[in-house]
Amino acid sequence: MWPLFKKDGLQLASLCLTCIHTILGCFIILKSNNSDKHVAEKKKLQNSATSNNIISIFIILFILIGYSILIIGDLLNKPPVAYPDLFPLLLSMYSFTLFFLFMLYWQLEVIFM
Repeated sequence: MWPLFKKDGLQLASLCLTCIHTILGCFIILKSNNSDKHVAEKKKLQNSATSNNIISIFIILFILIGYSILIIGDLLNKPPVAYPDLFPLLLSMYSFTLFFLFMLYWQLEVIFM
């Protein structure tokens, strides 16, 4: 979607909404630890849930850093004349890779868990 946002002049709106979505998502992940469960179960699962939440946040941040690098590269650098669609191609490849990895993860989760 970034090339379309760039074409329509909606870069700032897109980045602001992405930041809001990320902050709310991290808040929901951290808040899910504080649900109303029994105290014994909560203490037993607290360490594993905390580590899972931290891993989830690091994965989200890693993904967003990759997108940020590509978007900043698109904003600051002009692509070579021979490859005018370099940054949209890189964004598409990065997005497909993430989609494929998520699909693979959830398929394995459904089959083996």
